[in-house]
Amino acid sequence: MLQLSDTQPLAGMKLDQLYDHESEMLGGALVWRGPDLVIEPGARKSEAPVPVVPGAKAIVVLANFCRTRGSCFTYVFDLANATGKEYKKHIALDLTADSTCIGPTPH
Repeated sequence: MLQLSDTQPLAGMKLDQLYDHESEMLGGALVWRGPDLVIEPGARKSEAPVPVVPGAKAIVVLANFCRTRGSCFTYVFDLANATGKEYKKHIALDLTADSTCIGPTPH
């Protein structure tokens, strides 16, 4: 999980360019990099909410897939869409991954 001040550097980026090279590829847009988490496709796992870092404009989740399609290895949550005072301080995302893609869990 990453927090970025600007998502523009992600445009057109491929997984092999970005994964494990976040600092060099995103430069000053990277304001926070969280610990690596492992979630198997189809499994559910809850993590503690992540504190929003000052200057962050988006939360980005990178998923390391063997068979990813296009930009489906990222999920970008624009913090401008966050509502509520507490939600702007801590973020907990409900995402689902399969073998090729990550996105919001359908409810």
